[in-house]
Amino acid sequence: MVALYEKHNIDICFNGHIHVYERTWPLRAGKVNRKNGVHYITSGGGGGSLEDFSPTPAFFKAEFRSDFHYCHLTLHQDVLHFKAFDKDDRLFDQFSIDKAANR
Repeated sequence: MVALYEKHNIDICFNGHIHVYERTWPLRAGKVNRKNGVHYITSGGGGGSLEDFSPTPAFFKAEFRSDFHYCHLTLHQDVLHFKAFDKDDRLFDQFSIDKAANR
C-alpha cells in the first residue's frame, strides 16, 4: 500500500485497529521527508482494551500514546489542521499541512 500512497502523493493514512495513538513523521521511501512524506496515524483509543508496545521504534515516530483519545481535523482551502485530545479534552498532539506552501 505504501507504494500507492507515495505514487498518488497521499498526505495522511489513517488506521485504527491497534488500540493506541501513533503518528509518524511524514515518510517517503522509508525516510523522513517533511515536504513530500505521508503521515501515518493510528487512532484506536475510542474503546476496548488499550495496548502498549515496547520498546517504541525510534526514528519515524513523532508521537505515541496508549490512552483513550479522539482526533479533530479541520480543512480550510489548502490548509489541514490536525489535533489529538485525551479523554479529558487535553490537547496532546497537533500538526498542520499547508498544500499551498509545498507547491
